Amino acid sequence: MGFRDDMVKERVSFLSQDADSLRQVRGQGLYETLDSLGLTHAQYFRAMDTNVQDYCAQEFGVDLDLVTVDRFFRRIRMRSGCFLTLFGRRCLRG
Repeated sequence: MGFRDDMVKERVSFLSQDADSLRQVRGQGLYETLDSLGLTHAQYFRAMDTNVQDYCAQEFGVDLDLVTVDRFFRRIRMRSGCFLTLFGRRCLRG
């Protein structure tokens, strides 16, 4: 799958921001930005020099290795679409 030159420039421009600037893009805005640029959450985390476990610990105060599905849904009801998506993907992978 190829990308137009302007799309590549936009992707590079977004991903080359410092981690604090990237962290400011959250929620629906993050989904829309990643989708419009054809980027994945993994690329977003890589640009911030982090991973999903550390990101969730810092942003949401959740240790993905210790949380259970039951505890998760009792504790965090509709708190963040981003976290729900990331957690769901992690559960599906086991």
